[in-house]
Amino acid sequence: MATRSIPRTEWVSMFDSFSRAHLGATATLEVVGTDVGDQLVVGEGAFHGISADEKDGENRIAIMVSASVDDSTTHTVSSPAEVWLKEAEGDTGEVLEIRAPDAKTLLSFAPHTTPSTGKVGS
Repeated sequence: MATRSIPRTEWVSMFDSFSRAHLGATATLEVVGTDVGDQLVVGEGAFHGISADEKDGENRIAIMVSASVDDSTTHTVSSPAEVWLKEAEGDTGEVLEIRAPDAKTLLSFAPHTTPSTGKVGS
């Protein structure tokens, strides 16, 4: 699986295009940290988007995933330092890893899913 770092200068544009390309795809959102251990935020929910807030000195990334039609979660990563994208390979989907001083946030996608249907395709 090829992994690449996303430079901070590209976060806003990359997240915009990434959000459009993955809208509605099945995603899992997890936080891994020394203080909190492994925490599942949303398991197999619908991805709605990701954005970087860097205006006026802010330093946050917001990830929107819904666990169900009536339940939407916005997870905020404060003080993100690095963003890594692991490309899909074989039966493993893409993973976006956001590293902050106190934890890593992992946004994982099901392999080869079609955002509009969520079904496995070619």
